[in-house]
Amino acid sequence: MTSKEKRGAEEQIKEAEHRQQLEKRQKEVELKEKEESIKLAAYKREQAAKEAAHKRKLEEEEVAHRRKQEEEDMAHHREMEKQQKESEEKEKQRKHELDLTQAGLHAPANPNNPSPIMVPQHRKFPTYKAGDDTKAFLENFERACLGYSIPEDQYMVELRPQLSGPLAEVAAEMPKQQMNDYKLFQTKAIYRMGITPDHARRRFRTQKWKPDVSFPKHTYYIGKNYEAWISGHNVKSLEELHLLIQMEQVLDGVPEDITRYIQDGKPKNLAEAGEIGARWMEVAESKKATVKGNEYPRGHTDHKPYNRG
Repeated sequence: MTSKEKRGAEEQIKEAEHRQQLEKRQKEVELKEKEESIKLAAYKREQAAKEAAHKRKLEEEEVAHRRKQEEEDMAHHREMEKQQKESEEKEKQRKHELDLTQAGLHAPANPNNPSPIMVPQHRKFPTYKAGDDTKAFLENFERACLGYSIPEDQYMVELRPQLSGPLAEVAAEMPKQQMNDYKLFQTKAIYRMGITPDHARRRFRTQKWKPDVSFPKHTYYIGKNYEAWISGHNVKSLEELHLLIQMEQVLDGVPEDITRYIQDGKPKNLAEAGEIGARWMEVAESKKATVKGNEYPRGHTDHKPYNRG
């Protein structure tokens, strides 16, 4: 074999070895890709199973909440029907007694046939405990009074025994000459518990969904806080609603003194709000100029151009 043929044979051998190494590497890459594909498929199946389990849990919670809400609604409906029936019976009895009085009839003095003894009707009212929803309690109490046909000037007589905690304190603090003024109590109770339109607005804006809260409950509180905010400002038209939302944006970040000054001016639109704010700034600038132009005793502090109250 010549040296040339020998070199050719060696190159063929090297080329064959190189191809074998390439094929080996290719097989290793394919094997590794196959393993990664298997791992990825397993991970996707695991994630899909977790998502399905979480979805089932949410659906079960929603179904349970809906069932509970339906049961509470049915119980409330039965209670209202019971109260309505008791009220109708009481009205029939009162009408019967009135008819007897007008006809001049009296019960016969016959010991063998005595008149039936009328047992006073036992009224049931919701009771308030510290931590309960104040507005829901007052609304249920008013519904109970309507069911029993109780006049509003008697609401406080029935309400006081049902109170405890901060609401009992509100009732005790009312002036004696106004102790039976239910509207006054309602106003004081709402402000004592912090249920103001601004409080409802802040809760509406900051209400965020949490994983442990069902969506029906989340949306219920969103709507409740929105209604409390809007109704608290006596919004009765679309224009008033627009102005309320726009003023919220205008006063965002504005100092409290300026905010109250603008609100006290009762602007009817954004232009008037801007003019009122500009007047406040003019007064503030004039006050500042006056302070700089005069000498005050040591320790003197300038007054704000507008103070609450």
